[in-house]
Amino acid sequence: MRKPICIFMVLLLLLTFPHFGCSDSRPTDTPSEAPVSSLIPTEAPTHRKEEPIGGYELSVFGDVLTVFLSAEQGNWKMEGSAPEILDVNAYGIFDRCALFEITPVESGNCALLFCCERDGETISHCRLEIFVNEAYGLEVVFSDVEAGTAPDDTKVSEPIDYVLDYEKYPEMLKEYLGEKLISDAQLVIRAFLNGETSAAVSPVGDAYGYANSIGCAISLMCPPFEALTDYNALRAFSNGRLNWSFLGTWDETCAALSNFEARVNEIMECIDERDGETAKAMLLYYELTKDSCYDYVFFESTDNTPEQERIVPSAYNAIVNRSGICTSFAQALTFLYSQAGIDSIPMSGNAPESFHMWSMVKLGEDLFFMDPTWDLGGGFKYFGITADERCGWAGGFDASSFYFCGQTLDLSSTVISERFSALHQSLGVGNAEFKLFHSTQLAVFCHGAYTFDCTE
Repeated sequence: MRKPICIFMVLLLLLTFPHFGCSDSRPTDTPSEAPVSSLIPTEAPTHRKEEPIGGYELSVFGDVLTVFLSAEQGNWKMEGSAPEILDVNAYGIFDRCALFEITPVESGNCALLFCCERDGETISHCRLEIFVNEAYGLEVVFSDVEAGTAPDDTKVSEPIDYVLDYEKYPEMLKEYLGEKLISDAQLVIRAFLNGETSAAVSPVGDAYGYANSIGCAISLMCPPFEALTDYNALRAFSNGRLNWSFLGTWDETCAALSNFEARVNEIMECIDERDGETAKAMLLYYELTKDSCYDYVFFESTDNTPEQERIVPSAYNAIVNRSGICTSFAQALTFLYSQAGIDSIPMSGNAPESFHMWSMVKLGEDLFFMDPTWDLGGGFKYFGITADERCGWAGGFDASSFYFCGQTLDLSSTVISERFSALHQSLGVGNAEFKLFHSTQLAVFCHGAYTFDCTE
């Protein structure tokens, strides 16, 4: 279910070097002496009418400087900087402040000058003199404003009112499997959550095929069912009922359900009420992948226990234990997206010498492929790829092998939007250092090196 050995090595490097996806080759040694000055002779005008209101905050590691200036005072904008030494990004207005994030490009000295306009007139300036040492650490030599704590728009300030719903399903699931099967899957889920071991259903067509499709639906709607029962489509249907048994005691099952629900609630805390569909998709993708790893021991073993064969490949495992294989992460992403109201189903396919599973996601009116397994560690290289990209640089998969729950799908003419192509070209494989500004819906990668407007 994985790429050839090259992908194995890439993911190992990903986990070893957390900044791999940002292509950051800056030195980390302590500087021996101050670099040659490249100070910009930018002086603030002496006719300033008002003192600037705001402050600045330097990150713990000294690699990011945030300047925050009162938007109530006026409209702040950059007037002078040294792009060869500093990269300055404006991230909009939050908590009544204009936010500017400064990161180093090269060692040296330079000055930053911000001006404030009100009613078409310049009424204030704010000047900072910055020294960037040889280890690319920022130092504020002089500033018109004092050091302080910057408002953080990347933190959730308006949390969503979320309640887990095991009967919720993606619209594509109903489209491909039918409304009756979804209703029967919901009957099974209710029985499972009540501690029962069977549910009455009326199969349409072959009983085994119907039981298999119900199992497929339940794994996406209620991941604990797959991991905590012995449900087997080959022997599940008998005398008008689907049957299963619990792998542990009911108390153990309830404890596992509680652990799962607590972890899902924790993941959902990344979403703010202000977030749109694309921002939610990025946030949940990152929360699922950033601290997770591939279970190579299970994948390479020929002596796994029956319990391991059920739990490890499940979405339950990916969510609770942050571990698994491609089926775990593809199904987990579909479950999380469904809970957030994003339409998604898992998708599988063949590449030379490999079989793999990822997700197909609908954002707006467009379909995209998302591969959380290949982005484990917090990457976005395989977020929002097209069918052609999946068959090309993103794995070399065979389009005729795209498959979902018993159905081969022709997606070459439907998964075609190139909305995220610029992001793929900008990012490497590995940790993308992602964050989202909730008030502006701007996604930022690699400390501001790449940005993506989630509203477009």
